[in-house]
Amino acid sequence: MNRFVVCIVVIGLILGNLTESWARVDFKPYVSLREEYTDNLFLDPADESSDYITTVLPGLGLLFDSNYLNLDLDYGLKFQFYERNTEEEETDPSDTQRIRAVADFFPERDFTLRVSDELTRVTVDERRQVVDDNPVVNKTNRNRLLVNPQYRLRVIKKFRATAGYQYEKIDYDSSEGDDSERHAASLDLEKDLLNNSFTLLGGVSAALHDADSTDDYHREDAFGGGIWRVNPKLTLEGRAGVTRIEYSGRDDFWIKTGRVGGAYKFSSRWAGSAYYSEEFNVSVNDGSYKNRKATASLAFTERVSVILSGDARRSLYQRLDREDRAAGGDLVISIPLRGKVTVDLHGDWEYLKFLPEDETAHRYGGGANIGWQFKVVRLGLGYKYRENSSNVDVNDYRNNICFAEANFRF
Repeated sequence: MNRFVVCIVVIGLILGNLTESWARVDFKPYVSLREEYTDNLFLDPADESSDYITTVLPGLGLLFDSNYLNLDLDYGLKFQFYERNTEEEETDPSDTQRIRAVADFFPERDFTLRVSDELTRVTVDERRQVVDDNPVVNKTNRNRLLVNPQYRLRVIKKFRATAGYQYEKIDYDSSEGDDSERHAASLDLEKDLLNNSFTLLGGVSAALHDADSTDDYHREDAFGGGIWRVNPKLTLEGRAGVTRIEYSGRDDFWIKTGRVGGAYKFSSRWAGSAYYSEEFNVSVNDGSYKNRKATASLAFTERVSVILSGDARRSLYQRLDREDRAAGGDLVISIPLRGKVTVDLHGDWEYLKFLPEDETAHRYGGGANIGWQFKVVRLGLGYKYRENSSNVDVNDYRNNICFAEANFRF
C-alpha cells in the first residue's frame, strides 16, 4: 500500500480516538473469485488468442466516522492467472494493488482537509482497442493523489466564500502515460436568493501543471452562473467562463468553458436529464485537449429498472493535429426475479471519427448476467460481447467473454 495512505489511516485514527470518546468503525473484509474465458485476449483482428483467466481479489473495506474524521478506505490485491499466456500473469503485490482511500478531516467545519489516493487500471488511448474487461491491451495502472485544504467563510447570511488549495499528483506504470503534478488555488462564491430557490455562483482559480512528456502550462479560470430549483421536480443550472492557457515556449490562448442543462423528475418512477459542457482536460498520453460534450438520460425505476443514456462529444487536442468525435448510447435493464435472483441486460453502440486520418469506426456490444444474492456471498454468471468495425481493416476486432464469479463480503 502507498505509504502516504498508511500515514493517513494511522494519523486519522489516532486523531479521532484522541479527540472524542466515540466513533463508528466498520470493517468489511471481502474476497472475490472469478473464472473467465475470453476468445481474443489481445484483441487482434486476425490472430485471435483465447485463454482462461482466474482472478482472486482479497480486500478490506474500512469506514471510520467521527466528528473529526470521516475515512473511507478500500484496499485489495487483484491476482490474475492465465492458463496459456502465463507471461501476462499478475502476482507481484506491487502490480496487483487496488486502492481507494478518502479521508475528510474536520467535516462540516469552516476549515476542512480532504486527502485521497486511488490506484486503478485505466485505458491509455481511446483510439486503440478498448474492452473494459480486458486487463492486457491498452491498459495501465494509474495512481492519483489529491490533497485539498479549504476554508469556508460564512459570515454573511446566505453567502458563502470558499478559498482552497489543491495538489494533485498522477503516476502511470506504463511509459506511455504522462506523469504530472498540479498546484491550484481557487476562490468560489455562492449566494442564495429567492427563498433559496436560486443560487448564484462565481469563482476564479489559477493552476500550474507540470508534465513529464507533454507541455507544461499555467492556467487561469473565471466563471459565473447559477442553479435554479424551479420546483421539486425541475432543476436548471448554467455556468459560463473563460480559461487562459499559457504554455512554456508557445503562444497563449483563450477558450470558452461552461455547462448548461437540467434534470426533471416526471413522476416517482420516471426521471430525465440533459446537459451540454465545454471543458479543458488532460489525457493519459497526448496532453491537453478541449472537450465539447452533450449528454442525455432517461430512467425508469420501479420493480424493473431501465436506464437509457446517450452522448455526443468532440475532443480537440492542443499539441497534436488530432481531433476525436464520438456519438452513441447505451441501455441497461435490471430485472429482479423470484427470491434474490436478478437478471441484468445491457447494450451499447458508438460511432467514432478520428481526424486527420479520417478513420471511422462503429463500436458496439452487449451482454447479460444473472446473480444470486445470499447472506455473505453473491454468485454470478455472465456473457459479454464487444466488436469494433473500422474502415481501416487492421483496426477491426471482436471479443466474446463468458464468466462465473463469487463475491464474499463478511
